[in-house]
Amino acid sequence: MSSPLLFLDRLSVAIRARSGETVYPVRDASFSLEKGETLALVGESGCGKSMTCLAVSGLLPKRGRIDAGQAVLDGTDLAGLSPKAMRQVRRRDIAFVFQDATNGLNPVKSVGWQIAESVVLRENVSWRAARLRAVALLERVGMPDPSSRARDFPHQLSGGMNQRAMIALAMAGRPKLLIADEATTALDVTIQAQILALIDDLRADYGLAVIFVTHDLSLVAEIADTVVVMYAGRVIETARVADLYGAPRHPYSAGLLNSLPRMDMKRSDLQVIEGQVPPINAMPSGCAFAPRCFRSTEICRRQIPELTSISQRQLACHQPGAEQAS
Repeated sequence: MSSPLLFLDRLSVAIRARSGETVYPVRDASFSLEKGETLALVGESGCGKSMTCLAVSGLLPKRGRIDAGQAVLDGTDLAGLSPKAMRQVRRRDIAFVFQDATNGLNPVKSVGWQIAESVVLRENVSWRAARLRAVALLERVGMPDPSSRARDFPHQLSGGMNQRAMIALAMAGRPKLLIADEATTALDVTIQAQILALIDDLRADYGLAVIFVTHDLSLVAEIADTVVVMYAGRVIETARVADLYGAPRHPYSAGLLNSLPRMDMKRSDLQVIEGQVPPINAMPSGCAFAPRCFRSTEICRRQIPELTSISQRQLACHQPGAEQAS
């Protein structure tokens, strides 16, 4: 069996706060991603999804560092690379699409110029060839009238067009891994569906591996092969998408699914998870979800559950269930 493209083994991220305190927004995170696979990283805000991706791509804030564990991309342990070497990995192997495409693009350069610059940095080609490649990339991502739009600045484009330009920019380096961090959150549902379809088409055409970060599980079934559920900085359940939707084993996973509105559901039937994610500098002892969990017992409140293999999935829970999402 071939090795996964990306493998995280007990990855922990440390951030030194201005007060001097060190906090850990990601703790012992482990999962793997195969070539050509889409992995959805899900959970509420503050669960460590984006910080995990920033660690993988070497974009942690200045006060942040990988404190322990490994992040291995195509045989290379990213945690041990220098900043210069990590820049080469981003230039060659990893592309990042952020939530706010307008802020992700340079406001004083045309989108075509920015894509062409990215091509020149990665390949030994002339600016003329790079500009032609930029137009071709814009056409590939479904930008209307790509030759004209290549001359436009970000403020002249709609939100959906800016996101397409960001994806074209990301694809300029022919990456092995595309990380889409809440890439559709700010878009209306029609454009959102188009961007999801585009990302999936690019995955199929180029053999990309994709990490799709979202808090919206209603999107996951459309695009993902595998789902990794995070809570309070830890991976708590990993499963194939059909297995997780059919029978979530962790109470938090079940709660996320049961909180999704459906066409056949009355508003009064919509369930919520009471409480909120604990702050990273005030984690409870034991399982971080225990204060919100209807199934918690004494062992949950005093001992952190290990991530182990149970029924063809990874699960970190002292009291796992086999419940169906209602």
